[in-house]
Amino acid sequence: MARTASIDSLSLLDLEQTIRERRRDLQKLERKRAKVQRKLDLLDRKITSLAGSARGSTPGGRGSRPRNESSLSEAIAQVLSKAGGALNVGVIAEKVQAAGYRSGSANFRTIVNQRLVSEKRFKSAGRGVYELNTAAGGTSNVRKGRRKVQRKK
Repeated sequence: MARTASIDSLSLLDLEQTIRERRRDLQKLERKRAKVQRKLDLLDRKITSLAGSARGSTPGGRGSRPRNESSLSEAIAQVLSKAGGALNVGVIAEKVQAAGYRSGSANFRTIVNQRLVSEKRFKSAGRGVYELNTAAGGTSNVRKGRRKVQRKK
């Protein structure tokens, strides 16, 4: 795309026309991309039906689990400590991923919520809002499952 004149030398009408042209070009490219994506999806389905996997057995393809430097609990604790207060589960999930935690999960927010509920280092500050539990000392004690109580007969 050719470089246009300086913004100072363009009239308002010229700028609006340039914007309309770029939007039109963008729409064309998006339609073209969608068409190519449909073709790729069709090829992936054919490959899956023949080989059983869309990416074969290559490491790092679909279905491989991302590896992170720290655990999800540690990432959540870092986000909550930087926040200095209680945060909503959705905000926590977004900030954990923004901090570099990788997950292939389609429902990452639910996984974060489960971790917040299951660990004593986090405490509920309200419905869907969590903060670090200072009484627990910030340790990563996972809540133990219920013990079976044997009753005397």
